[in-house]
Amino acid sequence: IFFGILNTSLFFFASFIISLISEIISVKKGIVFGKYNYNFDLCPGPAISNIPILIALSWTGLIYMALICSMLILDVKIISDINILHILLTSFFITILDLVLDPIAVDEGRWFWDEPGKYYGVPLKNFIGWFFNTTLILLVFSYLSFEHSMTNVYPNYITFAPAILFIILPLIAARPCFERNLNIAAIIGVLFTLALIIISYRKFL
Repeated sequence: IFFGILNTSLFFFASFIISLISEIISVKKGIVFGKYNYNFDLCPGPAISNIPILIALSWTGLIYMALICSMLILDVKIISDINILHILLTSFFITILDLVLDPIAVDEGRWFWDEPGKYYGVPLKNFIGWFFNTTLILLVFSYLSFEHSMTNVYPNYITFAPAILFIILPLIAARPCFERNLNIAAIIGVLFTLALIIISYRKFL
């Protein structure tokens, strides 16, 4: 509805394919996120070259939610012709979110790095990779996307539903962090949600 069928398809395939390639390169060469491996007992479902398909699909949803959150803050509307500010802000949001999500997954044993980092076993290179992968996906999408205009007007709670979900996601993830004594990650999650609420609530209203 908001991007158009063509742009939506471009966004899905760009995020899925680029993320899958980045994950494959990392697992085999350790270039993008660092060298790591998945535990397929805890990451079920079909896989492509030792990468669970659900992992590649999750990039699509997370980046879309973060992008809509960026549009809420920067534009107070959804636009198909994204610019560098959308790209950088979205990449920043995604990277901060991963500071909360990855420690949970590592603590659960869903994946592990050959050379663990100091942040709950997650290396710094992983977070740089999250920023890079998101930026690359959005750059490709911005280059390929077409202008799309809407005639219908929807309430903000419908238009920005993905942004609302993204705003509360760090807070939701903070609970299992506290339960597992991943306190720094938990605090980041709480503060991130609070910061997003403060920045966006006036524009949402």
